[in-house]
Amino acid sequence: MGAVDVRAVSDYFLSEMAQSGESLSNLKLQKMLYYAQGWFLAINGRPLFDNEIQAWVHGPVVVDEYHRFKEAGYAPIIWDGREVDLPEDVAQFLDRVIYTYGSESAYGLEVRTHREAPWVLARGDIHEGEPSNAVITVESMAEYFGGKLSAQTERQSREIN
Repeated sequence: MGAVDVRAVSDYFLSEMAQSGESLSNLKLQKMLYYAQGWFLAINGRPLFDNEIQAWVHGPVVVDEYHRFKEAGYAPIIWDGREVDLPEDVAQFLDRVIYTYGSESAYGLEVRTHREAPWVLARGDIHEGEPSNAVITVESMAEYFGGKLSAQTERQSREIN
């Protein structure tokens, strides 16, 4: 299976969050897309979606999806209720992303991403408040999230032994 359409990933997040009574702003959606891409790379060795992620002032952003929901501003995006069609394994993976990050605030996720290597490396010496369209590379995400996955696996292995 190849990469999925990032619009379907966004729609899935919006649908599932709405069903659970949680709202999702564009700011938070962008961070959820970043975490989905990063963890998918670490677990599967390939991107979840093909769209690039840029290191904007408020954290990682999938530009097309940002513009798709831009008119919502900082308010919750209103989900229209349409069906979302994703392979079952992708939907299950996205459910884990929601479980892990869905209850965090948009601002909390922004602060978290600002401390992580992919965003920091992409921005280089660009001041934190300065606009940028620097790309967060797939390679930097794979390395960062792969390292986190290896550390988790090692911890779990020690707990079992």
